[in-house]
Amino acid sequence: MTMLLLTREDWTIEVEPSTWSEILLFLTKCGWKPSVPVHHLSANDFTVTGDIAQSLAAAGEVVLDETMKDPLTAYSVIKFDMGKFAEIVEFASEGEFIISRKV
Repeated sequence: MTMLLLTREDWTIEVEPSTWSEILLFLTKCGWKPSVPVHHLSANDFTVTGDIAQSLAAAGEVVLDETMKDPLTAYSVIKFDMGKFAEIVEFASEGEFIISRKV
């Protein structure tokens, strides 16, 4: 199975492309507007700038905060792994990273 790799220096996260797409779609439905078209964030060897990473992390933090306020409602709407989501939010908060594919 092909996996996406989110990589920065000594930290790499593996995520299924479908999970990554669900996360990006969910964040955009919640009002996140990255400075590049969202489909660029699924491209191979795409560098996510610090600004985009910080905005993704900020939007993700809002989702995580809201989830904690009403977990049952949140989990009825959110279909992706929240543990992986939280890991990606933390990772993005550290700044620029590269998206690539692992085959």
